[in-house]
Amino acid sequence: FTERERNILVAFANQAAVAIENARLFTRVQASLAEITQIKEVIANVFDSIGSGVITTNAQDAVTTFNRAASDILGRAPETAIGQPLPAVLPKINADFDDYLEEVREHNQSRALEAELDMGERGRMALSLKLTPLKDSNQQTQGVAIVVDDLTEQREREEKLNVLRKYLP
Repeated sequence: FTERERNILVAFANQAAVAIENARLFTRVQASLAEITQIKEVIANVFDSIGSGVITTNAQDAVTTFNRAASDILGRAPETAIGQPLPAVLPKINADFDDYLEEVREHNQSRALEAELDMGERGRMALSLKLTPLKDSNQQTQGVAIVVDDLTEQREREEKLNVLRKYLP
């Protein structure tokens, strides 16, 4: 081989090396994407299987997660809740709710509250809400997780038992 052929062969080898490295990187990215997709599906299945409503928000109070139980409790489809501001998704809980949210975000303190709400066609509902800060790996609060439980049936049973206890000592 002459110097010219050797240079062409080196250039070809360099191009082949770049192509091989790109193929390896692409394979790694595909494997990572498949793993991330699988983890995301597991998380979605876990959120869907939880009996309590789970709502998460980002730092701007936009809803990022709204599981099936939250949909059943609040009577709202997840597609209409995700991306919306929290006040547009949750009914008006009480006057102090915004203060509770602020306390959770600013002071990293969990809060729990119960409220009775008039849900229009669905009637009066008793809800239990637990607010917890969502933190990143640096322990910085990135949003709020809200766990919602419907206590309506439990409260109705308690009221019936109280009536029975009153008349049947």
